[in-house]
Amino acid sequence: MNQRATLCTALLLCWLFIILPRVQGSPLKRNIRCRCIKSHDVIPNVKSLQKLEVIPESSSCPHTEIIATVKRTQEQRCLNPNSKQIQDLLKLINKKRSKETSNGK
Repeated sequence: MNQRATLCTALLLCWLFIILPRVQGSPLKRNIRCRCIKSHDVIPNVKSLQKLEVIPESSSCPHTEIIATVKRTQEQRCLNPNSKQIQDLLKLINKKRSKETSNGK
């Protein structure tokens, strides 16, 4: 009986030494929380936009997200940051902002 207990203990210790390194070295699953599931290449009418929000890449979402809010309906629409039309819109906004800040000085 004593020999059997020793054998079981040895097997259990071997099993733990095999399993524990795998458990400790496993990466934790991260919850990726992007706000945009699908994005559109075409922007709504620029004059109807209330807000344009640019969310850069982060540890919670590996993608740059652009969210447009429509004035009248408060609908939020995700825009494709790689779209030529969206990039042109962002350049236009940045150019307008830089003019406003230089005129405000």
